[in-house]
Amino acid sequence: YRSQSISKRTRSVPTNPFDQDECTGAATQSFLFKEFDDQAFTTVSFPGGVLSDAASGESSVDSYKLSNGEIASKKKQHEIYLKAEADSIYDGPEGYMKLSITVNLELYFRLFVFPAGEPQIDSNNNTIEVDNEKLADIVIETSPRIQLRPMDREVSEQATRKALESAEILGLETFKKVWQGEIIACGKTATRRISPHKQLLRGFHGDPQSEGGSFRFTAESRRVILCTSGAAVYVITDHDEVSKKTIRKRQKRRFASPISEQALFQNAQWPHALARLPVESLKRITIGFGFQRLVLHFASSDAEKFLLGDDMTLIMATANKLVTVKLLQHLQDLVKELQEELSVGNNESNNNNLIIDNDDKQVLDALTQAVTPHPVDIVVHYQVLQQHWKSGDRGTVRRACVITDNHVFLLDEHYIGDGSENNFPDDSNTLGEVRYSLVDLAELSQIVEVQPASADPKAITIVIRPDSSFQRNHNWRLLCRDGDGAERLVDAARKAIGMASQQN
Repeated sequence: YRSQSISKRTRSVPTNPFDQDECTGAATQSFLFKEFDDQAFTTVSFPGGVLSDAASGESSVDSYKLSNGEIASKKKQHEIYLKAEADSIYDGPEGYMKLSITVNLELYFRLFVFPAGEPQIDSNNNTIEVDNEKLADIVIETSPRIQLRPMDREVSEQATRKALESAEILGLETFKKVWQGEIIACGKTATRRISPHKQLLRGFHGDPQSEGGSFRFTAESRRVILCTSGAAVYVITDHDEVSKKTIRKRQKRRFASPISEQALFQNAQWPHALARLPVESLKRITIGFGFQRLVLHFASSDAEKFLLGDDMTLIMATANKLVTVKLLQHLQDLVKELQEELSVGNNESNNNNLIIDNDDKQVLDALTQAVTPHPVDIVVHYQVLQQHWKSGDRGTVRRACVITDNHVFLLDEHYIGDGSENNFPDDSNTLGEVRYSLVDLAELSQIVEVQPASADPKAITIVIRPDSSFQRNHNWRLLCRDGDGAERLVDAARKAIGMASQQN
């Protein structure tokens, strides 16, 4: 993989090698990113730490240069896609023109983002002599109306050129499904595409945590739109604390910014994808403990594999068993359909089967280590949620609430490689593995009450009696993902309390 350098008509943007548009405010090693005409054309100069020993301070970047002609060609190629987005016109049913995109998201993707019909491609193009500009036109004609990073677009171009060279019939990508949910990127490859949402790590009372004189951070989940087609999984930016920094009033829409909340079908806005991941690159799915998450392991592209590692790991933070099961089944069906399609006319067996496993043992080991010397015998209930506070502008912090047959634990939950701290994998763990630290605990006999906290159906309060009669009760103010999650937590806590009282 060769880096690119451009000197004219450029301005600096935030330092993030695959996410020049999303500003996290953290200064890292110098990366060269440029933007043309307020649109995202990325040129990358990787730091010495990626291509050589960071401790030596020497960089081998200079040996990965593009010629001026190659730079101009790539820039011109990318501008074709930017122009296609800027010139896009809604061509769906006229009666839907005034509909809100955000309210009717799936309908918009079906009607506009993945248009029906057959691509209008000249049969004379099925030849290896197709130039780059014509190739870009063909890719636009056959691809969904989703703006991609240059690296992802280049993968699509290579696949299209290969199909043309083999005289294959080019068809449109078929739309499958779209979700709005939350995601946590793990590993260098993923966090450089999907910037971590870093927040101060807070203790039980909301006080910022520090270590060695420096504040500690946690990586909260990012809100995204997950779209699947017959060929790929698209991770599309949505409105959250990170993406809102790309939205500027009275200026051109920047990459990667979410679809405007006021946009109508007639505005023909393209979704912006932080990553396009081919279905065939999905190698393993790990079911999180209690069906609270899915960990998706994709194989990296060739360029990223060389520079950043082989594994692109994404944690789908569902915090809901039903959603987790539905998403798992859908991804399994996608892989199965693709394998069946590829096996047509191919007598060789397909050994690239999708691996499905779970992290139950790893979670229980990590939990036992975090709460020692307190025992963990039977886990009655496990739920990922948020802790919030009654007063003060402290936001919320992700926690894990674990109810056993004797105790209730409140823990910080982190993941290997989530970008919050330098917690990268070693020989004993892998990307996406969970790590815990104890925030608070109580015996079940100390719980005075478990009740809805307010008019918000997602909020509950667990009132805990202190060990000493000279202290006041203290409250766990918890915010679940949805009302059903709050009901499950209340029911599980009351059931565990009843069982413990009977034993005593």
